[in-house]
Formats: sequence, structure tokens, C-alpha cells
Amino acid sequence: MKTDKQVRQDVIAALQWEPTVDAKQFDVTVENGLVTLRGDVGSYVEKWDAGRATQRVQGVRGLRCELSVMLSEANTRNDTDIASAAANVLQWMSYLPRNCVKLAVDKAWITLSGEVEWEFQRQAVLGTVRFLIGIKGVTETIAVKPVGAITQAANGAIKQKMTPLTVHATSSDFAAVSNDSGALNIA
Repeated sequence: MKTDKQVRQDVIAALQWEPTVDAKQFDVTVENGLVTLRGDVGSYVEKWDAGRATQRVQGVRGLRCELSVMLSEANTRNDTDIASAAANVLQWMSYLPRNCVKLAVDKAWITLSGEVEWEFQRQAVLGTVRFLIGIKGVTETIAVKPVGAITQAANGAIKQKMTPLTVHATSSDFAAVSNDSGALNIA
């Protein structure tokens, strides 16, 4: 098991290796494997990437990310511009049903809600909006709710693969269980 000092050194090395972050601006502390990152970053995606790089380090049990997004004047956008850009990028996603994701923007923070049919759609939405210029954060409550036909097809496939089991005898030492292909003793 790594010591907190070793974990801290590994986190700093991971941050220095990550090309999308400026590791010199971070204060890294570790206590019982719980890492805290403090400092300022120039974009939300840099904050995201710093968190991901940290979580990949062996020995990190948890992450407290206290990085503040300090946008440069060139990267600052008003909420209307951010909402428009986010709505446009969502509209251009070919595998995302129209109007399934709703968004709101407040002080450069995007909130996403709605329902999608697949987890990859939810991940794609998050992956797309986090790269927008001018955002300071993203909160999402997008639910993954498979359509009825998908759920029925999955349930049917599972039922076809299942074979009924019957318990023939039980004792304190074993149970004899059988299915269509024979018996299996379980100790």
C-alpha cells in the first residue's frame, strides 16, 4: 500500500504528464489516500482533465476537487451565448433524439436534464458540452430510460438463456441442484 507521500508524488507526476493541464498551478494534498486539488484553472475542461488524471493514479481513494475556473477575458461568454452554443451542439448530434435533453445556463454553469435511451448518449452529451468555451461547470441529471421495445427484447433474450433449476435434496452439507443438462452438487 502506498503512503500518502507516494500518492502525492504520483498525482503530481500524473498532472505534469497530462498535456491539457498546467500542473504548476495546483496545490496537491493527500490524507489517507483522499486527494485534494486546489488552485485556479483556465477552463472547465482543464478542471475535468485534472480530476481524471488524478483518479487514474493507483492509491487514490477519493478526490476533492477545489479547482476554480478562472476564465480569461478572451474565453468569457455570457449565458445566452453559452446556451446557444450548447443547444446547437446538441442539435447536431446525429444519434441523439431531438429535444430529449434540456439545458439551462446560470453564471456560465450548464445544467442538463432529460431522458435518453442509452448510456452512450448521456456520455456523449457530457463529453460534448464540457469542451465549450466559457463554461465554468456542468451539472447533469439525464436519466437513461430504454424504450419499451429494447427492454422487451433484452428481457426476452435473458429468459431464453435461463434454464430452470430444481433443488432435489438439501442437508447442512450440500444441496443437489439439476437443470436440463444434469445434476450439479454444491458443497
